[in-house]
Amino acid sequence: MQSEKQWRLKRMLQMVLNNEVLMAKIHPNREFWESHLEMPFDRLIQDYQDAKIRKNWLDSLSGRQLGLLFDLSMKKPPHELSVQQMRKTLTDFPEELINYFLVHHFNHAKLEAAITEIAKPILSAETMAKLLVKDDKYDKKGLLFALFKADPELLKHVYHFDKVQKKGFGSFVLKNPPRQPATSFKEFATEDVVRAALKSHDEEQNDSFETHLQGLFYHEDRLYLFIRRASDEDLLLSSNRIVHGHKSDWIILDFAANANQVNLCAKCSNQGLKIADRLVSSYFDKDCSFINMQDYNFAAQVKAFLRSCASEIDKELKLFELKFRSAHLKNNTHLILTTHPTDPIAEELEALHQAVGDILDNIAMIDSVRVVFQGKKVPPLFKDRCG
Repeated sequence: MQSEKQWRLKRMLQMVLNNEVLMAKIHPNREFWESHLEMPFDRLIQDYQDAKIRKNWLDSLSGRQLGLLFDLSMKKPPHELSVQQMRKTLTDFPEELINYFLVHHFNHAKLEAAITEIAKPILSAETMAKLLVKDDKYDKKGLLFALFKADPELLKHVYHFDKVQKKGFGSFVLKNPPRQPATSFKEFATEDVVRAALKSHDEEQNDSFETHLQGLFYHEDRLYLFIRRASDEDLLLSSNRIVHGHKSDWIILDFAANANQVNLCAKCSNQGLKIADRLVSSYFDKDCSFINMQDYNFAAQVKAFLRSCASEIDKELKLFELKFRSAHLKNNTHLILTTHPTDPIAEELEALHQAVGDILDNIAMIDSVRVVFQGKKVPPLFKDRCG
């Protein structure tokens, strides 16, 4: 009769064998699940080795999901089998299902909108129809099973696009955008180019953190970059042990096709803006910087107001004094241009244009202005605010 010691040894060897078999079946690799999709890989592999957990998982799947899983993993049509027969057959081949068990857990809390956004252009109309539950509502888990079979990399797109749908973004525009190069931004911004920009960013920051490109893809004429970087120090408990490290900060950059505008999502927006500035500066081959859309809109409104006052479009509102600085002058020299309140200032601005440039084009260099409204002088406007 087999002793308890022998039974335990046999069971331990069986577990080792199971683990080796499972690891050989993992696709595409451990890093994909653990790093790119940020899933607890070791715990899930350990769970899957438990026959009860496997059974509960298969029992939780709907007939539609079982049929698709059978079709994808067993390479034979499921239509001749009942749901119970499919479940029994799948139970006998656990090593074939490990990746779909991981996909099942990846599905947790993912938005259906993010999944269908990626699935519709990829999966066949027949597959989409099979996974349509009602109206425009699809079987999320079934879509993910099918996407994984088509190309595991598509799960990274789902993971990233899910973040896009859940996060809030700030909008930024390029200050004084240069002329467009002959090469499109889409052609320019390859993974190698982006990684080189991130490496230069890390060298400049010199804080021992590495910035990693986690994803790059195009969607509806937008370029999306998904970047991960360590941020605040933190700790977590693992098997009653404290593990020290840093929180991961996701930086999502959503560029317009011409690189003149970007939507940014990041805990530390300063890091994201520096990366965006560096990338577009390399693209335009000159120093470029993004500014907040709200600031840009305010500046545009102020410019329009000042040009209107200077051109006397509004007869009741006239610009007669400007205190300003110019990049054409040294030592940050301040100048004051004043005319009689009844005289137009546009001619003086035009006369100064060749020497100091378009004064009204850069409101950051304007310290204050004075206007006449309905024949009365108004106190200085924008003082200490235009800069």
